[in-house]
Amino acid sequence: MSLVSLVIPPTDYSVELRYDQYAEAPLEGITALRSTLVRSGHSVQVLDCRRAAEPLEWLMASVNAEADLVGFTTFFDSFAFIEQASEKLKSLLPRVPVVVGGPLASGTPACFVRETAADHVVVGEGERTLEQLVGCLSASQTCQSVPGIVFAEPGGTMRDTGPAGVFDDLSEAGSLDWSYAKEWTSPGRFSFMYSVGRGCHGKCIYCCRPYAPRRFRRQQQLFRDLQYLREAWGMRSVLLNDSDFVQGNPYLDEHLRVLARLGVDWGCFTIPKGLTPELLKRLSGAGCKNLRVGVEVLDDSALRANHRPVTTDEIMKNLQVLETSDLDKITCYLLLGLPGETERALERTVAVFRERQRLVPRAFFFIPLPGSVVYERLRETLRFDEPSYLRSLNSSSLVSPSQFAEHLCSVPTRVLEDAHEELRRIEQARLQQSSCAITV
Repeated sequence: MSLVSLVIPPTDYSVELRYDQYAEAPLEGITALRSTLVRSGHSVQVLDCRRAAEPLEWLMASVNAEADLVGFTTFFDSFAFIEQASEKLKSLLPRVPVVVGGPLASGTPACFVRETAADHVVVGEGERTLEQLVGCLSASQTCQSVPGIVFAEPGGTMRDTGPAGVFDDLSEAGSLDWSYAKEWTSPGRFSFMYSVGRGCHGKCIYCCRPYAPRRFRRQQQLFRDLQYLREAWGMRSVLLNDSDFVQGNPYLDEHLRVLARLGVDWGCFTIPKGLTPELLKRLSGAGCKNLRVGVEVLDDSALRANHRPVTTDEIMKNLQVLETSDLDKITCYLLLGLPGETERALERTVAVFRERQRLVPRAFFFIPLPGSVVYERLRETLRFDEPSYLRSLNSSSLVSPSQFAEHLCSVPTRVLEDAHEELRRIEQARLQQSSCAITV
């Protein structure tokens, strides 16, 4: 059996997103990888660089010298750190394979293989792929038969082994074991993020393409996992981190019964489509305190251009339904500078959220990210230096217009900045209201 070190890179994007309560919470993805490897008999060390004052130095001092493999997850701002850390690891442990996965690496695996000292990139969901990869490497076998990885062959040719194996039924993934995190923190400190399902039914061109179809955990597993977090960790609130917990969820009624039975406060994401007073009352009755709604843009041409499955009229009708609901908090996400957005549409967006007093706008500038259709189009058209662009991404990218803004929409940068400032002002004013003090 092998010893695997899993690394969480430093990032402050959670704070910039105003997810402060999750900034140091144990990550679900790393927890799932660790749980799978431990069930297979491997030993796993988790190294969380988010907690270190000097992340690179701390990582080099903390990684187990006996590790058989070091694996990194990635956030959107992780490229520069992976470059430095993988090179230093190769100097420190030259024979140990370095593997990278997570959203950013999955979106541009060849760039990570070319530009960093990583040996392999795991694309998409990682449990089965990493488990097979660890098995092959520990047995000194070739990894060319492991699906879901990208690596460079000895001659430099890039090799892609095809789609990763995924869990068609999420009950096969087993329950998550969070116990390892007690090594560095005490129960009762965190709100948790937890995914009831995986995948996405949308085809929006600004999002990373989903690597597998939509799947959900069954009610028994949801109850076991959340009950464990409540009893072992003192969890009282949880953000259901699905791309959309509500729409297209065939087990929604069962999930709501579990959440009501557990008695925890929770929030979730959905889109402004198909929301009815009855549905919102069921969500609220099961403990939902904050419904996070992906509005994104209020313009039909931009919605069509970005393949959003909703019209402006539908959005406005659903916003009206939301305003009359008894939910404690309704957070509406907006992406400024999406392809096709116009000044007129932006003015309408600001006016709508200035008028609708119960809605909390949360606006961010659109960042083209690897794995999305928009990013691939920009790369083909502009032929920009990809490593330099990836190095430039950091938390400030969320609060500044993209360097590609003028290629994406007709709105001048100054107008985007003014709209963002006004929407932030409206958001802060709404959050000062006592009824909006919910953090989930």
